[in-house]
Amino acid sequence: MSAGQNFNRLNMGRGASVVIWENPKQRELIQLIVRRDFLKSEARSIEIRYYQLFGELLMDIQRTVFEYTQLGYLIEFYQKKINQGEKVDAREAERYAEERLNEKLVEMSELFGAVSTAMSAVEVPQETAEDAKAIYRRIAKKIHPDFNPEAMENPDLKALWVQVQESYENYDVDRLVELELLTNRVLNGSGVTASELNIPDVDERIKKIHIEIAKIISTKPYTLIELISPEENAELERERLENMLSMYRSMLNSRKEAFEEKKREVEEA
Repeated sequence: MSAGQNFNRLNMGRGASVVIWENPKQRELIQLIVRRDFLKSEARSIEIRYYQLFGELLMDIQRTVFEYTQLGYLIEFYQKKINQGEKVDAREAERYAEERLNEKLVEMSELFGAVSTAMSAVEVPQETAEDAKAIYRRIAKKIHPDFNPEAMENPDLKALWVQVQESYENYDVDRLVELELLTNRVLNGSGVTASELNIPDVDERIKKIHIEIAKIISTKPYTLIELISPEENAELERERLENMLSMYRSMLNSRKEAFEEKKREVEEA
């Protein structure tokens, strides 16, 4: 064993085991990998909580903005027809607005889908999250592509890893337990895990994951935590969104009046 190395004996089930040597760099790498993946999962939980708290307000704002924008395009269409001295076809006006609202419709669909998912999500107890993290770490040490790239050359392990990630994102401890057993079974008969892992470019991998972690914690959805915790911040965010909704509703009412005036102008022409 080289200087600075130690080893972990991984239990593979049915009394079998395999020794994976770790040096300090490898330990640092796996710790960073697990931290990065945990932060990704945590970011998703933060996003879900944000939508649970403010989803209805956000949808009301989006609906109001959509109607406000739609009326703007209708007014624009009516004005063009007035300038050209032509009659206004209401259906043609609606098509004109719809063609220009496609992007807004996509935004609305995405938001409503995210809120719907969040509303149906169940809050995960801290103990469950920690259990999931511990199991995930054990599996990651064996087959995570950033730690053991050779594992991804095995189609069974590759498929298992996809399921592991999905289960970890959902904090599904029972499924992770099953997947750990399945992973051990495949590893036990595959010969993928050697007596010593040779991880290429460890320093570069460590640097890359540090950058990824920094990006996760400095961008949305992770930074939404500042808007939902502590409770005082959540109250301020709700007040901000309510004020925004009130402003847009006032703008919408003004635009409705402008549209009615434009329709009368057309009728009188």
